[in-house]
Amino acid sequence: MKYVYDVTLNLKSNYLDFFEWNKNDKINHLRKLPIIKISNNDLLNFINSNIIISIDLLNNIKIGHKYICMFISENNSIVIEFDNKGQSILKSSLIVDEELDILENFYKLPCIKINYKVLSITKQALLTRLESERITYLRNSLRKLKLPNDQHKIKYLYFECFNKLESDPSIALKEIQKSIHNNKNLSHLYQFFKLIQTN
Repeated sequence: MKYVYDVTLNLKSNYLDFFEWNKNDKINHLRKLPIIKISNNDLLNFINSNIIISIDLLNNIKIGHKYICMFISENNSIVIEFDNKGQSILKSSLIVDEELDILENFYKLPCIKINYKVLSITKQALLTRLESERITYLRNSLRKLKLPNDQHKIKYLYFECFNKLESDPSIALKEIQKSIHNNKNLSHLYQFFKLIQTN
C-alpha cells in the first residue's frame, strides 16, 4: 500500500469541490493516508455515489480508528471515509495545489480494479453551496413572516424585488416564494433580508 502525507481535508457527507469550502467548515489535517489509483469512471462513481467496498480493502485502509483512503485517477481525486461495514460516509476534495502535487507524484502508480457496489446516486445540486445556503436562509426568513402582522414588510419586499406594487400581501408572498423557488432575485432578496433581519 502506498501512502500520501500531510493532507488537508474537508470531510462532508456530500462531496464539495475545494472552491465551495467555507471558513466555518471543520478542516482536518491527516498526517498519513493510503492512496489507490483507479479508473476515471470508477472515480466519478466514487464522487457521485454512495458506495460500499469489500472488507478486505477496508482492512487495508485502516488508519488508527478510521477507515479512510485517497482515490486518484489520471486527473482527479477524492478522499473517502468509510464505516466499519465498508459504506462511504464522508468525502472530501483536496486543495488544488495539494491535488496537483499528488497527481504528479503518483502519475506512475498502477491503476487497480476495486470491487465496490454503488448503493445510491447522490443528489447533484445545480446550485453552488452559497446559493443553496441563501435559499435555505430565505425560505426560513419567509416562514417567519406572518399575515397580517408583517403585511407592510411583505409588500415592501415585493416592491423591492419586482419594482411594482401589490395590494394583496398573500399574493405578494406567493410571488416572492415562487421567485426563490425559480432561483430569481436571490442575491437581491438575500441582501434585503439581511438588511431588515427578519430572523
